[in-house]
Amino acid sequence: MIAMDRLKKKLRIYSHYLANHFFKKSNRVMICAPSNIEANCIEVANFLAANYKMPVALGLPTASTKYAKLMVSPEVEVVDVHSIRFKLLYFKSKYIFAAYPKFPRFYTKKQRFLNMGHGVPLKKVGLTRGARGIPADFTLATSELTKKAFVAATGVSPESIIIAGYPRNDLLIREKARKSELKARLKGNLAQFDKIIIWLPTFRTDTKAGHGVNGVPADNAFQIEGFDVQAFNALLAKYNVCCIVKPHPLDVKRSDDLTHSNIRIIDDEWMFRQGITLYHLTACSDILVSDISSIILDYLLLDQPVLCFSTDFDEYKAGRGYMFDDLESWLPGKLLRNQDQFTEYLEGILKTGQDPWEEKRKEMKKAFFAYDDADSSKRMLEHVFSSK
Repeated sequence: MIAMDRLKKKLRIYSHYLANHFFKKSNRVMICAPSNIEANCIEVANFLAANYKMPVALGLPTASTKYAKLMVSPEVEVVDVHSIRFKLLYFKSKYIFAAYPKFPRFYTKKQRFLNMGHGVPLKKVGLTRGARGIPADFTLATSELTKKAFVAATGVSPESIIIAGYPRNDLLIREKARKSELKARLKGNLAQFDKIIIWLPTFRTDTKAGHGVNGVPADNAFQIEGFDVQAFNALLAKYNVCCIVKPHPLDVKRSDDLTHSNIRIIDDEWMFRQGITLYHLTACSDILVSDISSIILDYLLLDQPVLCFSTDFDEYKAGRGYMFDDLESWLPGKLLRNQDQFTEYLEGILKTGQDPWEEKRKEMKKAFFAYDDADSSKRMLEHVFSSK
């Protein structure tokens, strides 16, 4: 049954590939985000609408289209990736931009395909974990260091890599300047708190993709085995801090937990209904807590503390594997392996306002980002549109 489904999928892709050859390509852009609303896709769509005179379409899954319309310019056509309209616009577009890991694989040599990526990989992805690569005319990177990682993961030539930075980080840097305004209008009465912590754990299992279990999944939104939520909430209350926990989209769906005075557990819909992406929300924060999610690197651009908290760091390495053998030395914060270490480190920052890892973070930013401005979209598009 599974083999038959895979065969049908391949035949469907191949039929679309053949159909694509018969359409004349025009100077228009199709941006594909077939899994979810990606901040890279939203930001580049709006930049194109504001700065280029060419039609722009944004393809999204059915449930996301209504929310995307709250985030993009009226000049961007939002279409369902399952619709005939999407396929027609895709076939007519000279430029196809997409966000990894999923994208329609039926573009032709008449089109220019840009892989904007899903983040700088810290855990193994693509070819480095035995999966397929991602052929593309252009692949986006943030520095010479990440360029090497993407060549290894995707199999593309080094010459096809664009070191321009991520469009979503333009959004992150820009929205940081509007932090107070954002906090005031978001649900949860966030303006009442002195600081906002955003907690973004990565996904622990990947059985649907056929790659087994990675790390040790915990039965809580924090993905920390045996985590004492009450003690954490008491610490937050002591310093008038709110922690917003956003589990991975593939994690078990959890509703906003209103039983804790200083903790908000949210999901994608909580954000999307308010017309914001994860990167808008991240820009509202003062401290990031995560593990080996790629956002710990993007957060370097905000020059704010990063707490890398993982009780299954070694198990994750044994299961999924990391892009760097010595990943701990590449983390932008001290690796905290249990709640006592985490509490001590966090309280030190809240009490003194000082981050012991500040100098290390600055070194890491230089390694992972060639640019720390809000012009990534501009650089990326100028390269793509001027390339022969």
